[in-house]
Amino acid sequence: MPYTFTTVADSELDPESPLNTNLANAFYKNPLAIVEGDATASSYRVQTAALEQASGSEAVTQACMRASSVGQAEIKTATASSSVNIVNGSTGSLTLTGGTYSMYTCSSTSSSARDGIQFGAGNTAAGVLGLGNDSGSNETFYVDERYIQSSPPYGDPETNDHWHLFVYLKIKDKKIIAACVAPDATWHNNGPTCIHGKLEVSEIEAELGVKEVREYYLHLVRSGDVKKAQDILDQVRNGPRTHIEPDFKLKHADCELEPHPWHHSPLQKGEKVVMLDPRETHRLLFLYEGLGSKDIFNMVLDGKIKVTNTYSYKQLPSGILCAGFKL
Repeated sequence: MPYTFTTVADSELDPESPLNTNLANAFYKNPLAIVEGDATASSYRVQTAALEQASGSEAVTQACMRASSVGQAEIKTATASSSVNIVNGSTGSLTLTGGTYSMYTCSSTSSSARDGIQFGAGNTAAGVLGLGNDSGSNETFYVDERYIQSSPPYGDPETNDHWHLFVYLKIKDKKIIAACVAPDATWHNNGPTCIHGKLEVSEIEAELGVKEVREYYLHLVRSGDVKKAQDILDQVRNGPRTHIEPDFKLKHADCELEPHPWHHSPLQKGEKVVMLDPRETHRLLFLYEGLGSKDIFNMVLDGKIKVTNTYSYKQLPSGILCAGFKL
């Protein structure tokens, strides 16, 4: 049952004051009312303002944290495994699933010291590996990541979208050239849109959507409506701020900019990037919990997860086909 807080007057605590039923009830029920958060005890509850955001800044600062208090168990991480094929005498690139929040190792099919991570692949972006091959033969590079995840939600309740498995293949015979396996998509941790928890945005972005405001601004610039474009920019930069929680719409805002791990290098004729049907990859989530992204990655390359039919699916970036699969 809920308890109501009763204010005890100083006069009731005088040495000569009797201990009556009302006073005894207050001694018994007041602590319970405080613990339950009853509105009548609002002046006596533990105040949480020190733990909440105020005026756009965090009240709990780095100085408030004890040294060495955050370890591996306190950081939410995930793993990703990817590959990319580089033709002899050329360079290529691979976008890390974790972007700049990734720790990775890289190896190749050759022990030659003449191939590896290097300057190359053009002006790409942070979180993208430039790879070169001068080993005398075509090489496949393998990258394993441990990266910090950004923020919930991590699974789409409507599509069971818990997993992202990209496959780079030759369409004619479905021969797999490369693959990428991870809980997050390439666009989640790459691209300009911030998807961190407690995201601070302008009020116009909170009302219309971060992606929509940027698309509208770009439309105004391209159509020559400079005055209106500047007005939108002023509202975003100088207008009132508010906090929003990231949702799937926000987390997918950059899917067209970072559609898959190999998009910084042009696809060759007859090649295509497909993504295993996100409505069915919850089956792989079960495997991931018992195995790991590297194990599932190897299952793809070893042919234990087979790509079947391909078709269009509107929730994927343009240019990427959806693919069925069987175990």
